Amino acid sequence: MRLAELLKGIRVLGGGKNLLTDVKGIFSDSRKKVFNGAFVAIKGEKRNGNEYIQEAISNGAVVIITDDENTYEKEKNAVLVESSRRALSYMWDNFYNHPTENINLVAITGTNGKTSCAYYLYNILRTSGKDVGLISTIECLINGERIELNGGSEVLDICSAMTTPDPEILYSLLDEMRAKGVKYIVMEASSHALEQEKLSPLSADYAIFTNLSAEHLEFHKTLEAYYQAKKRLFKEKTISIVNVDDSYGERLKNELDNVKACSLKKKADFYAENIELLSRGYRYKIKDNNKYNVIDGQINGEFSVYNSLLSLACARSMGIEMQCIVTAISTLNGVEGRFEKIDDSNIYVDYAHTPYAVENVLKELKKITPEGRVFALFGCGGDRDRSKRAKMGEIATLLADVCIITSDNSRSERTLDIIVDIMKGIRDKCELAIIPDREKAILYAISQLRKKDSLILLGKGHECYQIDNQGKHYFNEREIVRRALKHDKNEAL
Repeated sequence: MRLAELLKGIRVLGGGKNLLTDVKGIFSDSRKKVFNGAFVAIKGEKRNGNEYIQEAISNGAVVIITDDENTYEKEKNAVLVESSRRALSYMWDNFYNHPTENINLVAITGTNGKTSCAYYLYNILRTSGKDVGLISTIECLINGERIELNGGSEVLDICSAMTTPDPEILYSLLDEMRAKGVKYIVMEASSHALEQEKLSPLSADYAIFTNLSAEHLEFHKTLEAYYQAKKRLFKEKTISIVNVDDSYGERLKNELDNVKACSLKKKADFYAENIELLSRGYRYKIKDNNKYNVIDGQINGEFSVYNSLLSLACARSMGIEMQCIVTAISTLNGVEGRFEKIDDSNIYVDYAHTPYAVENVLKELKKITPEGRVFALFGCGGDRDRSKRAKMGEIATLLADVCIITSDNSRSERTLDIIVDIMKGIRDKCELAIIPDREKAILYAISQLRKKDSLILLGKGHECYQIDNQGKHYFNEREIVRRALKHDKNEAL
């Protein structure tokens, strides 16, 4: 394919003579071998692709795409563009001939709730008989079939990919979905992906905004920049489904056209009434075409009411029949790693890794543990926003009866240094244990449980790995819990 065709939609600032070059492939990792390839030099957080031009050429690059003027001046086969990241996404979209062009694309963004909303909506579309694909933090599905992603580490392939895959994987996946007859795609859109322009060539037909609280500030620097990254998803022709009980959602509604507002607290386009939070799930009423419908969900928590309502609103905006929606919501009995109960124990795993999410989950766990103690086991990720660590420590110790502070993807940081940051927020409201080794911490927590107590393992959720300064290692909390419970049961016998 001629380079000019791959760069359609991208403003070229220099090197026009190279646009006639015929290229066979695209790559942004200089270590890959791509014969007659176009190498896109990306300036990353840790590495700058412009420093690896010669390696890329030795591995098959016949043309270099760059937004660095020095590289452009040095390399005769270089093409200068405004943004290499934007160019990379457009090139893959062009390479696969715009895979979402005749597909209904739904994208979901927000600090919390993206995955649960995606599963609700995917289940609704499947129940209504649609051919649908799902791209989520947990997995990618095409009509119920799990799709394995290539390009990751061994552990990554076993478990899951990033929330929004890199362009090379993403556009290949979208093309595969089109080839298999998918007419609807539901995907999560992370703020990183939006800021890094992975989705720039795409225009979501429907976009959902769940909420926004302080997160990823090590990357975005300010909450305003984080909000603006999220806002990139909502384009001119997009039908926007927005949680207006969130202050940023209310702001987004006022800044956009064609918005469907959702609320549990005030009159809105989609307004949940008579909400009941039950021992197992929730119930609420919603008015549709002058008729009240009862929504019964099986997943605990007010946050689950929000997730179902946003998904319901999106599905109705797409023309899905209410009865299909009611059935689909009632049959979704859980999402992996989201307030997930392990077998018949009182032990849960949850992906909560922000102060807002930890608060919501612990409040819900207290409601369903009326006669026992609530145990919270958690850590904080390394090389991530440090400002949330003390906040998470404060919230956990105010809401839980027993806190076990441990590790959670420490990456290049020392686990003990992260724990020191968490301890700055600790309040003398609960029993406390500090056990840096996460497996030992889990075993200790289980050993302390009484019959009516509950334990929640926070932060990992669906993840089955730990990341430290040695890399990524297999680590499955469910397996650890099940082994411990089986051992205890055998001991009792």
